[in-house]
Amino acid sequence: FAEARSAAGVLVVPVDMPLIRPETVRTVLDTFCATDEPVLRATYHDRHGHPVIFRADVFPALRSADLAVGAREVLHQDPSRVRNLEVDDPGVLRDFDWPAEYRGLLEQDRT
Repeated sequence: FAEARSAAGVLVVPVDMPLIRPETVRTVLDTFCATDEPVLRATYHDRHGHPVIFRADVFPALRSADLAVGAREVLHQDPSRVRNLEVDDPGVLRDFDWPAEYRGLLEQDRT
């Protein structure tokens, strides 16, 4: 779909990462638009996180990636084409895989 729309890239933000700040997404998007990096990935304290943006010239590699590994395969194939962007947002690392984890987050928010 992104190719049919001639998109410059695809922003990947997993739905199980609700703590990523909107300003972090904006920073990643602005950096993507100001550079020609094939892949731009948010990091926090040098730990890889999300969002990740894949430029259109990486789409063929994404399409041919092993579905069991997904986009991670593209990130590991050629690390030289991945630029890490350090952000001040621990939410880029925090995912909630289980309903109990998410309920705990909601409980914290109420206090």
